[in-house]
Amino acid sequence: MKPTVLFPALVAASLLILPAGGSAAENKAGLSSLQGAWIEQSMDCAQVFKPAKRGMAFRPDVSVFAPAMVVSGRRIATPGATCTIQSISQLSDRMTLNLGCTTTITTSPVKAYVSVAQDGSLVRYNNATDSVGSKYEACKP
Repeated sequence: MKPTVLFPALVAASLLILPAGGSAAENKAGLSSLQGAWIEQSMDCAQVFKPAKRGMAFRPDVSVFAPAMVVSGRRIATPGATCTIQSISQLSDRMTLNLGCTTTITTSPVKAYVSVAQDGSLVRYNNATDSVGSKYEACKP
């Protein structure tokens, strides 16, 4: 498999979020509420994360395909990639994150589609028309 084909699949398998409104203040508030470790609801936090000095960190033996992330400022780290949020746009309840992501193989632009559920969990969608998505929950130390 070509690295350029693997890269979007790797990031999509483990990526999620960032809510934003139209203003800089709304974007900052949205980013602030999402800081920390997140994992797909079908997984156990202890399988992927361990407590660290500043919240949670990935366990050394975690799979690069684990559906998990750590959000810190405008940075999203997954087990297989590190992304910088370049811009956020919103349409209805859905947000589109334009990311610059880097793996050990390449750097590439990536789009992520997300929303915040009423219970505070995050929902990641495979594309702009996905109506189901994958639910992510916060992991606490």
